[in-house]
Amino acid sequence: MKPLKLALSAFGPYADETVIDFTQLGGQGLFLVTGDTGAGKTTIFDGITFALYGETSGGVREASMLRSKYAKPETPTYAEYIFEYKDAVYTVKRSPDYERPKTRGTGMTTQKGEALLTFSDGRAPVTKLKEVNQTVTDLIGLDMKQFTQIAMIAQGDFRKLLLADTEERSNIFRKLFHTDIYKVIQEKLKFEAGGLDKAYKELLRSIRQYTEQVRYSTEDQLGQQWILMEKNGFEGNLEEGLEILEQFLKVDKETLKNLNKQIKENDKELEKVNQLLGKAHKEADAKARKEQLLQEKEVLLPQLEQAQKAAENGAKEPEEIQRLMLSIQKEKENLERYTNLENLLRETEKASLQIEKLGTDGTELQNRQKEMNAVLEEKQKEYQTTDGTEKEKAETDFRKEKIDTLYAGIYKNCGNLEFLQTKISELKIQSGQEEQLAKQIKKDLTDLEEKIVSGGNLEIKENSLVVRLQQIQKIEDQQKRYQDLEKKAESKKKAYLTASQKRAEIKEILNKMEQAYLDGQAGILAAGLQDGMPCPVCGSVHHPKLTQTPKEVPTEEQLKKQNFGQDLPYLLSMTPSAITTSDAGAGVGYTTLRVRGTDGTRINVTANGIPINDAESHTVFWVNLPDFASSVKDMQVQRGAGTSTNGAGAFGASINMQTGDFSMKPYAEFNGSYGSFHTHKETVKVGTGLINNHWSFDARLSNISTDGYIDRASVGLNSYYLQGGYYNDNTSVKLITFAGKERTYHAWNYASKEEMERYGRRYNSCGFMYATDRDGHVYSKEYYKDDNGEKHYLTDEGGALHFYDDQTDNYTQKNYQLLFNHNFTSQWNLNIGLHYTKGDGYYQEYKGERSLAEYGMSPFEYNGGKIEVSDLIRKKAMDNWFGGGIFSVSYKADRLHASLGGALNRYDGDHFGKVLWVKNYIGELNPDHDYYRNNATKNDGNIYLKTNYELVSGLSAYLDLQYRHINYKINGLNDKYNWTAATPGMQKLDIDEDFDFFNPKAGLSWQIDRNHRLYGSFSVAHKEPTRNNYTDGYFTEHPKAERLFDYELGYTFANSWIHAGANFYYMDYKDQLVLTGELNEIGEAMASNVPDSYRMGIELMAGIRLDCGFQWDINATLSKNRVQNFTETLFENEEAGSEAWVIKHGDTPIAFSPDFILNNRLGYTFKGFEASLQSQYISKQYMSNAKQEECTLDAYFVSNLNLSYTFKLPKVKSVTVGCTIYNLFNEEYENNGYAGSGYYHDDNGGKVRYNYAGYAAQAGTNVLGHIAINF
Repeated sequence: MKPLKLALSAFGPYADETVIDFTQLGGQGLFLVTGDTGAGKTTIFDGITFALYGETSGGVREASMLRSKYAKPETPTYAEYIFEYKDAVYTVKRSPDYERPKTRGTGMTTQKGEALLTFSDGRAPVTKLKEVNQTVTDLIGLDMKQFTQIAMIAQGDFRKLLLADTEERSNIFRKLFHTDIYKVIQEKLKFEAGGLDKAYKELLRSIRQYTEQVRYSTEDQLGQQWILMEKNGFEGNLEEGLEILEQFLKVDKETLKNLNKQIKENDKELEKVNQLLGKAHKEADAKARKEQLLQEKEVLLPQLEQAQKAAENGAKEPEEIQRLMLSIQKEKENLERYTNLENLLRETEKASLQIEKLGTDGTELQNRQKEMNAVLEEKQKEYQTTDGTEKEKAETDFRKEKIDTLYAGIYKNCGNLEFLQTKISELKIQSGQEEQLAKQIKKDLTDLEEKIVSGGNLEIKENSLVVRLQQIQKIEDQQKRYQDLEKKAESKKKAYLTASQKRAEIKEILNKMEQAYLDGQAGILAAGLQDGMPCPVCGSVHHPKLTQTPKEVPTEEQLKKQNFGQDLPYLLSMTPSAITTSDAGAGVGYTTLRVRGTDGTRINVTANGIPINDAESHTVFWVNLPDFASSVKDMQVQRGAGTSTNGAGAFGASINMQTGDFSMKPYAEFNGSYGSFHTHKETVKVGTGLINNHWSFDARLSNISTDGYIDRASVGLNSYYLQGGYYNDNTSVKLITFAGKERTYHAWNYASKEEMERYGRRYNSCGFMYATDRDGHVYSKEYYKDDNGEKHYLTDEGGALHFYDDQTDNYTQKNYQLLFNHNFTSQWNLNIGLHYTKGDGYYQEYKGERSLAEYGMSPFEYNGGKIEVSDLIRKKAMDNWFGGGIFSVSYKADRLHASLGGALNRYDGDHFGKVLWVKNYIGELNPDHDYYRNNATKNDGNIYLKTNYELVSGLSAYLDLQYRHINYKINGLNDKYNWTAATPGMQKLDIDEDFDFFNPKAGLSWQIDRNHRLYGSFSVAHKEPTRNNYTDGYFTEHPKAERLFDYELGYTFANSWIHAGANFYYMDYKDQLVLTGELNEIGEAMASNVPDSYRMGIELMAGIRLDCGFQWDINATLSKNRVQNFTETLFENEEAGSEAWVIKHGDTPIAFSPDFILNNRLGYTFKGFEASLQSQYISKQYMSNAKQEECTLDAYFVSNLNLSYTFKLPKVKSVTVGCTIYNLFNEEYENNGYAGSGYYHDDNGGKVRYNYAGYAAQAGTNVLGHIAINF
């Protein structure tokens, strides 16, 4: 709220009209009122609070006391306050009850209080007192008590605050802000510290119980170290203990290696023996011996795997201990719930007392006069809570006051009070016969009148008694009214009982509203921010939730309602124009996101402004960020080319994630889920709240695992998130680290329609080693051919397929971020972010019938023959790091917002591969030999200037200018073998490319009024090729960079219950890299630059939210995505060097770009129950750019149903239980795949095209149950 003007007339010490124009004091919105005692400082605050709420600021003076005693009789009394709030101006004028001269005749009359609230937007004014009070409270979100606590500190308390020592200042703040509860918490924490320490010692004993199961030698150094750490309970040495376990495992591996060596030595001895025997007998014995040794080896290998799994299980035990220790800390830090319970009990007791008071019978009036007065005062308090009794209350007060005066006068003049008190006591006792008592009192007063006359001053006393007698006569009429009031009180008592039953429900809602208010302050303060402007809470110039952010973009609360284990792309499924895919078929593991048909390599992703995309592949491997959504506060998905503050690489879309801010209070959360395919997730979150008003620390641990819908597509994910920060008025510093570790079985081969029909929709060919018939005979393929060349699949004849167990992807990624923000003034802000990411991982793969030359290996002799092709297991690995920094300097004036920023980042990564095993290989495999190795470096820098200027009220223009430079180098040997070279060998990589991009962007935004907004923009964006574009492209011709012209025009409407919008886009590409069917020199499919292509469409969004709890959100995208004049190249049997067949198709649909996408969500909430039905329709997609019907993904319609219920338990803030039914109607569909084409010659020598495709089948109906507990 910004005060503009205050006018006071005949108000307090101001006799005439006094006007205070705050606009002449500057536009800062913060004012100091000073002056001598009695100068009227408090009156100014009284005037503001009286105008707003009808009460004074301190609550000491009644409104009827505000009339200035110095004012002229004809001067009216009022307070008029004009203020600005959220870009709107409001005027509230209010006058109290006061006495003024009659307009006709003589004497005084009471001027009733009035109130008037007017709006600057032309709305009808509000005139009734209560309606004005309620409207003001709803408008600014504060009632009178909250307003006086937040907007000012009372004069006396402020002086105390300045002069007080530390203890006194603490007491003042407790009084002002009602924080006594935290002192109680502190005492309870001390009380439970002893118990927690005892529990901690018990956990240490539990650790020893687990570690006693480890077997080791006590003679070597490792064994001694293990003994020492075991004695200390592994306190502070968990990582060292894991390292020792790994050393134990290495010893076991060495033992196995020696056994293998002994086997080989036995083989040599066997060969010497065989040479002494006959040739036939020699071959038979050798074969038998070899089979025996292979069987022994197969026995030993599972033992090794079992030992490895045992070691891994052992390594998980310290992690369990750590989770238990976190649980202890959680219980220690969340004792606030006990105090909340005590407060609730006290409030319940108060409510019971009020009910008893309402039910008090009239017979309590049997007490003496003093007791009667107390009862009457109590009744007055009760009647204050009863609507419509103001008039009766005033009459009762008048009667009580006059009776008291009468008693006092009689006692003073005659001293015969005992007799009258007796009669008055009888009046109290016999309340049902008050008429008779009134007559008795008249008689008594007549007798007393005679006595008073004899005492002197007869005329004066007589007149006084006559007046009082007339007043007493009114008791008869008032008695009837009193009885009516008793009936109304009984009715109100019943109503109160009903209301008290609802009190708990209202209390729960109030607690949620209070928490939502605290959590939402940053969003409220930043509601009007533009990119580049510093946030008044965190200071960041990157604002992931701008005022124009569509309502379908998920907030933290919405993410929580969906985050049950699926990867983050699946939580964005309601985003317009978005499609998600899953290799494993259930949304966990390798997942991707497409927006407007653009793949993940064109979607720029940032976290706190730090780039997340892989520097070489340009995509985000979400599997390396397990459960990151649990640490995300909110997200913004911007379709099209993003602005410079969205990241340097924003090309087709951008996702900006903001991790959680600090919490004001300590908290702890547990989230768990379990469901189909043994999918489960466990997440624990804790936070300290704000410590000493400056420090805050938060942590999260997560575990996700699933068997997957696709066969063997298991996923194991572990992650953590740690955040610590320092905050003061102008500066914030945050250190964030998060990491993910994944182990995923390959499922990226997909399956053809024929394979699905033969083996089922869940078939996964990854890891295939061999097949066996029903008699156990081994075959290298899934089938055999008869004499006629016809295929016979072994599984159709009782056979089985065998797969490699360790066909897994393994990767660990650790991220570190240091964020600094400082406000030099209210206009200037500096934001700096430093980051470092370390990645290390590999995947193993069983490859059948591979040429040894491809792996740098020479042929070997086996069983009398020369082996050049064999089955093998390869390991492809990478070791990389990515680091750098971002910065921005922002300036903010009334109409101009500008920011200058940039980034400098470097990537360095090694790619290498090894051969772990070769079938039937006799010699020694060198474990340190790399069959390929190359190194890639990438330096990426950019600088930008972005300005936003308000041309006229509501109409703003922005200009964004960015320059970006990239240097990308790759040197070494690729993992591809070049058979067509004069000297065949591994493909050599020698790439050194520089790119210089200039990316201008401009736009207009017109806020027509508070509900309507119109915007338009034009952007230029560039994108350099990915690593695969080089390694899979021509050796002699490198790909070119892509360019995009992006045109956007949109309109939005929003009010309190409905929102709608439309956005038209046209994305014009130059040199877009797409698959054209071409093969490079070694036969690898490659993406080529196509001269012209475009995407155009319209995105429609709408939603309603009703007070009854119903909500409906819907969005749709209609688009046209085309490659212009597409030319396809096919090769005979897809072999490099064969004759090329060039086919010109004209304009064709761009692959994986559906023409129609529809998202719909129906939701309903009632108290703690919530239900939502979310549906998505995706039209047909081509999987290649050649528009081949055999290579399409069929349209599909999928619905998910989510049910949940939230309730409270003792000592727990909230508990939410529910379940989600995915694919409710059991739709059979595929959402991803691949396609390829080639040709062959028919009998007449003509070219015949053939197509093939693989499909990623998705799970049918499946269920996840979930629970969330908040402490």
